[in-house]
Amino acid sequence: MPRIKTIAFAACFCIIAAPYILAQQSATVHALHEIILTSDQDYTEPQWGVELACTFSSPTGATYTVAGFWNGGREYRIRFSPDETGIWTYETSCSDVANTGLHAQQGTVEVTAYAGTNPFLLHGGIETSANGQYFQHADGTPYFYLGDTAWEIMWKSKPVDAADYLADRAAKGFTAIQTVLLSHQRLGTNGVANYLYEPAFLNQQYTLPNVRYFDYVDTLIASMNEGGMIATIVPLWAAFTEVHDDGSAQLRFNREQAMQWARYVGARYGGYKVIWMIGGDNEYDTEEKREFWQAFAQTLETASGGRHLMSIHPSGGNSTLEYFDQQTPWIDYNTYQSSHTINNFYTYLLALQAFIRTPPKPVLNSEPCYEDIYAHLWEPGDTTHPGTQRIQPVHVRFAAYSSILAGSKCGTAYGGNGVWQWNTRERPGSHYAQFFVREAWQMPGSTHMGILRKIMEQYRWYELTPRPDLIKERESRDYLAVAKSGDFLLAYFPQGATSLTLTNDFSSNDLVYYWIDPTTGDSTQTATPSLQPDDNTITVSRTDTSDALLIIRTPIVPPNTIGDVPAADGFSITAAPHPFTKQTTLHLQRHSATGDISIALFDTYGRRVAEHRVRRDQSSLTIDVPAKGVYFYRAVSGQGSNTQILHTGKLVSR
Repeated sequence: MPRIKTIAFAACFCIIAAPYILAQQSATVHALHEIILTSDQDYTEPQWGVELACTFSSPTGATYTVAGFWNGGREYRIRFSPDETGIWTYETSCSDVANTGLHAQQGTVEVTAYAGTNPFLLHGGIETSANGQYFQHADGTPYFYLGDTAWEIMWKSKPVDAADYLADRAAKGFTAIQTVLLSHQRLGTNGVANYLYEPAFLNQQYTLPNVRYFDYVDTLIASMNEGGMIATIVPLWAAFTEVHDDGSAQLRFNREQAMQWARYVGARYGGYKVIWMIGGDNEYDTEEKREFWQAFAQTLETASGGRHLMSIHPSGGNSTLEYFDQQTPWIDYNTYQSSHTINNFYTYLLALQAFIRTPPKPVLNSEPCYEDIYAHLWEPGDTTHPGTQRIQPVHVRFAAYSSILAGSKCGTAYGGNGVWQWNTRERPGSHYAQFFVREAWQMPGSTHMGILRKIMEQYRWYELTPRPDLIKERESRDYLAVAKSGDFLLAYFPQGATSLTLTNDFSSNDLVYYWIDPTTGDSTQTATPSLQPDDNTITVSRTDTSDALLIIRTPIVPPNTIGDVPAADGFSITAAPHPFTKQTTLHLQRHSATGDISIALFDTYGRRVAEHRVRRDQSSLTIDVPAKGVYFYRAVSGQGSNTQILHTGKLVSR
C-alpha cells in the first residue's frame, strides 16, 4: 500500500512531516503532499528507465496528472497540492505495468480547510488576473511580485545563512526568490556540489539525481513558501545547453538529458508554490533555440501538472517579445531585463512595449540593475561617471518605480551584488562584490523595495495604467514615469527632477497633492501646484532634488457612519506634534459639548484603522497610527460632527 505524508512548510530548514500514514489521512488545502511508493525492482536508470505518473480527481470532478520521480534506492515519490476541500482520489500509472509497487496504485485523501495566515495556503497559488495585466492568488486576491535574485543560493549556501537570509527577505516584504536549481556560473562533471560537497548528480551524464543534494533544495524552497515567498525557479541556465564558438561550456546538457531533467524538476517541485522562469539570460534568436525551449517548457509543464505560471529569462536589454510571439501558449507572462546600467531607457521602454501588446499578458522586469554592482558589470571605472560607477540605492529605486509605472504590473525584481552570486569567503563570487552575502543582504536598497511594495499596495497598483501621454513638459534628462487610475495619479521623480507639467485628466481641479519619500514611505503635503484651466494643465515644482513619488488624487470623502448630522459647533480639535510621528495627540477644546466624543481614524481609502471614545472629563487623546502618512478622522458628539484630515506636518479641515 502506498504511504502518504503531509509536509508542512519548512521551519529552521527541516521538513516537518507526519509519520507515514494511510491514504485516508486528512490533508490541508493548498499544502504540499506526497505519495511514497516502493518499486518492485531496481532499474539501471531509475529516473530515465521508468516513467511514473499519477492522476488526481477532485471532489468536483476536475482531474490533473503529475509525474513521479525517483528518490533513491527503490523509492519513488509523487507530489501534489490540492486546491479543493473534500475527498480526492488518485491512481498511478507506470511505464512498466508489471511493477505492482508503482503501477495502478489507488487511494483517497480527505482535504480540509486551512486556518492559518500563510498567503499561499490561505489564498492559493499564483495565476494571471482576468484582465491579463497582473498576478493574483487563485481566489482572486491581487499578488504583488517583489522578487530577490539569489541565483546561487541552492548550491553555495549553508543552512544557517540561508535561514537568516530568507527571514530577512520575508520581514522586508519580499514575495518571491529567483533562483537556479544548479548554477548559472559553472557546471562540473556531476553538475555542482553543495555546501556538504554533495554533487547534484551521481554520474557524469546528469541522469542520476543525488537525493542528498536535492533534499537540501527541497528545504530551501519549502522555507521560501513558509515565509510567504514564491520560488521563481530557473531549472537550467541556457548557457549549459550550448557549445560556444570559443569552446566554452563543453560540459552541457544534450537535448535528451535536458528533457529528462525538465521532467524530474517538474515532478519534484510542481507541488510547491513555484513560478517557472526557464532558460536563464540568453538570446533565443534562432529557430533551433526556440524549438528547444518550447519542448523543454512543454515537458516541464506536463510533469508538474500544468498549473504554474511560466516564462523565459532573456538577456540584458531584451524581452521575451524579442524572440517569441505574444500568442506563444506556454509564455504566461512576459519578462524583460533592463540590466545593469544606470537609469537606462530599457527600464520603461520594454515595460511599455509589452504592456500595450494584445492579448494582454502580465509584464515583469525580472532583472533590473543590481545594487553595488558596477554599471558595466565587470570592470571598475571612473566612479564619478554614471556609466561606470557602482549602482546605488537611488538607481535601484529608479529601475523599480519606472518599471512598475510603465507597465511592469506584476511587480519587480531586486538584486544585490554579493547576494545574487552568494559571495562567501569559502566560495567567493565575481563582479567585484564589496560585501560577503551576510553583509550584502543588509544593503539599504532591499529595505527600500519593501517600502515600494507597501506603497504600491496602498495605491492599488493593479488598477494603474501607464500614462506617458499626460506628460507635457519635464525638467529632467531622465524619463518620468506616470501612471493613473480613476481617482489618483502616481509620478516618479528621479533624482534631479524638479518640475513636471501634466494634462489634467481628472474630472475637476479640486485635487490633493503630496510627496512620498521612497526611502522611508513617509508623506508630506505639497503646496497647491499651478493650475491652468485654460489649457487644462497642472504644473508641479519643487526645490528638493532627491527622488520622490508624487501623488495626485481626488479629495478624500470619509464615510459618514452615523448618517447626516450638522457640522460641529460644540467642540474643535487640534493635533500635535507637527509633523506628527507614529503617535499624535488630538487636543479637544469644548465649547458647548459636554458629553462623550467618538473619534474614528481612517486611511486614504476610507478603511477604519482605529476607533476611540473621549470621555467628558478628557481634553486630549493620543492616537497610534499604523505609519506616517495621510489619515483623516471623524469626530462625533451630540452637537454634531467634525471631519478633518491628519497629514504629516499639517492638519487640514475638510
